[in-house]
Amino acid sequence: MPRHGFAELNHRAGSAALNRAEVVQLLPGAAGCTLRFVADMDKVSAAYNNPESLVWRDSGALAATIGLVAEWLGLSATMLGIAGGEYMRSIGFPGERFLAVGGIQISSRSR
Repeated sequence: MPRHGFAELNHRAGSAALNRAEVVQLLPGAAGCTLRFVADMDKVSAAYNNPESLVWRDSGALAATIGLVAEWLGLSATMLGIAGGEYMRSIGFPGERFLAVGGIQISSRSR
C-alpha cells in the first residue's frame, strides 16, 4: 500500500472551478498549477500525539521545499494560506478523516 499519493482531479470541473476561485481570491490573476496538501488524520493519529500540529508543520516544510525547487527551476511559487474545507467536500475527501493543510501555487515567473 502506498504511503503517499496524488489524486488527479481532471474529471471534476466543479472542483477545478472552486479551486480557481479560492486561489484567485488570494492571488488575483493567478495562473499555473495548484498543489493542495491533504493529511490522512487516521494514519497520523495512530502514531502521534497532537497530530494536527504535526501535519501543519509538515505542510509548511513541504511547501518550503517545493518553493526552493521552483526557484531553482526558474519558476514562481507562492504558499497558499488556505485550509479548503468546502473544496475537500467537493473532491470527495471526508472531513472526519482527511484534513486540508494548505498548498502552493506554481507558475512561470513574471517578467
